Amino acid sequence: MSPGEEMAHMNYLEPSLTFALEFVGITRIHYTAIEGQEAGGEVLTKSIAKARRNVERLVGELQVALRDTTIPEPA
Repeated sequence: MSPGEEMAHMNYLEPSLTFALEFVGITRIHYTAIEGQEAGGEVLTKSIAKARRNVERLVGELQVALRDTTIPEPA
């Protein structure tokens, strides 16, 4: 759920999860949501398709970033 969306003020999961992950040192966090579970049907189907596209785009971006990153050899 993006900030500014109609129900964004009710999103307690992402801020809490972000806090916990950052507390243990994980700072590169990406979210995507599937909405419309309560409505089902076409609303849910479109939301799932959008989430899949978002994940595929993110995977592509991360693959490029990883290719451009030098990972040091263990000592």
